[in-house]
Amino acid sequence: MKTGMQTIPEQHKTVYYNSNGQMQYGQQKINGHWYLFDKATGAMKTGMQTIPEQHKTVYYNSNGQMQYGQQKINGHWYLFDKATGAMKTGLQAISDQHKTVYYSSNGQMQYGQQKINGHWYLFDKGTGAMKTGLQTIPEQHKTVYYNGQGQMVYGTQKINGKTYHFNQVTGAEQ
Repeated sequence: MKTGMQTIPEQHKTVYYNSNGQMQYGQQKINGHWYLFDKATGAMKTGMQTIPEQHKTVYYNSNGQMQYGQQKINGHWYLFDKATGAMKTGLQAISDQHKTVYYSSNGQMQYGQQKINGHWYLFDKGTGAMKTGLQTIPEQHKTVYYNGQGQMVYGTQKINGKTYHFNQVTGAEQ
């Protein structure tokens, strides 16, 4: 009788047998790591997986282990909760990198101009860091202002004791 992780080549799957030799299904914590096994076949799952009963999407690496924190997957950055592994979306502070970034509904970090909940934001094209203050957008030939929450402002604004005028529609400094 075999126990532990076992590859079954003719079925193209890896499965897990507990110490009693019973195949395991669903989420399993093995040697401190979470794994997910198909509920019907017992096949170990990898990649992005939705766990409906927990209302979350998580990522399992090629070894089948759930991943946490920032992960670069297929050229895109994602963020997974450090405790639950749940994929994060929306505006997220990355404290150890001193930046706030934005993850879209599919979990991918976004760059450049983004309209979020009716407000325009600007994210660095290299790091994804949210920008604030006066910013030049060369491709639109304009300078705009993003407040401390990262939102573009319009109309007459007093910034650092100086009065600025920003177009009510485009936000361009006038």
